[in-house]
Amino acid sequence: MPTQKRALIFGPATLPQIVYKAIIIIGMTETVNVTIKAPAIDLELTNILLTPGEKIVHTLDDNILVNAGRENKLIEIESNGTVAVLGSIVGLNNGLGIVYSDAVYARMFSPDECNTKYILPNYDDPDDSSMSFTVVGSLEDGAFAEITQPSLSGSFIFLYSMETHIVTSFSEMVAGSMVESVLPENGMPGTPVIAYSGAECVKIPTGVGDCGYIWSPATSNCELGTEHVVLPIEGRTNTSSYIVQVVGTSSGTNVEVYDAEFESFVPLGTINEKQFLELMDPKTTEALFVKCSHDCVVVQLNKGNVFDDSNTGPFMMPVPSVDRYVHTAVIKSINKITKRNYANIVTNTSNLNDMYISLCNQSVETLCTTWKSVPGLPGYRYCSFKIETSEPILISDSSENGRFAVWVYGHVSSKSGYGYLAIDWNANGKLNLTQGPCLVGSHMNKRDYHNPCGKS
Repeated sequence: MPTQKRALIFGPATLPQIVYKAIIIIGMTETVNVTIKAPAIDLELTNILLTPGEKIVHTLDDNILVNAGRENKLIEIESNGTVAVLGSIVGLNNGLGIVYSDAVYARMFSPDECNTKYILPNYDDPDDSSMSFTVVGSLEDGAFAEITQPSLSGSFIFLYSMETHIVTSFSEMVAGSMVESVLPENGMPGTPVIAYSGAECVKIPTGVGDCGYIWSPATSNCELGTEHVVLPIEGRTNTSSYIVQVVGTSSGTNVEVYDAEFESFVPLGTINEKQFLELMDPKTTEALFVKCSHDCVVVQLNKGNVFDDSNTGPFMMPVPSVDRYVHTAVIKSINKITKRNYANIVTNTSNLNDMYISLCNQSVETLCTTWKSVPGLPGYRYCSFKIETSEPILISDSSENGRFAVWVYGHVSSKSGYGYLAIDWNANGKLNLTQGPCLVGSHMNKRDYHNPCGKS
């Protein structure tokens, strides 16, 4: 199998007294050889063998956090097969406990034009002094990228391999920032790059409640689409306490949402490239179907704890277009932080028995006790379940056309929550599973997917 590369960037985190950062790598369907490189902390680990379901956790020091300008803060994960890569960050403040946390799922790096342009979501808090950030990184020499923010003129940067560049803003409108890699001689798509966006301590909604850390990989120009399903956030008293943000990638993009009560679409507005609109509170406990007339970027933002007694904090999760759903994913809770971890799944599979989950004696159908149809999107259904284990969980659909999306999130404290989209659409293949739903035992690092429960 060709070599696969994934890149991870940890955003700035200066507020708490202690910051824990970790990279978690999980083997998926075959034994793979993994290399980890992080020049900022003089880290190079080679010849790491990972069997299916096995995980390694490596804690990183503070020098891996991006700080200012151009640095060598990129982390490269190279493997000769598919792995899942999760980055997690936790900030502690003596006397206050956990003041922020978040997690991201690193996607495979595609060395082609699919990673040359990003239009980034973010959350703007103009009434606060929160630092928002846009970060770009390169796995190859010679990247010439322009970073443009809505209220600022573009700045061109040159990056060598493993380098990053951060642009920070205080009280600025940053949703709709753009990162574009070009060839300086003709403006054509240039060296592939990756991009992340977020904010160090932002209040969602503006000026209300405790601030939290948000951090997310950006959606590239080849990962866009027009139809998006947003699912309710479980573990809250008021499950509709979230914001949907839609960012335009083309002029004249009409955005509408399906109203289940009236069984029709309701227009939300029209946006151009780098413009955005927000649905502040959907007022529904059902799935929300958002449709754009042109490709758009959609994210879901969890509101802070003030709106109910949920004891949660802000986080930002990408919402993929339905045509970017996948056959296979690995999910993992950040269990050392909180016991309130959840997964949301939406799928178009016609037979739930074709979906397998790596928890012995359970299928997706039995784990999710209540499945509901997505209003306005025939053939799609969704469910949520509580994650009761800290071990990785494999989910796969072996049917001919079945695909799904899955998100993982958790509620930590009055200041903190985390959430991430757990799919890697650049490196997604269908598993040829010959066993039933019991694929992996509760101790995944000791058994493989093909002998999950220690059976002879």
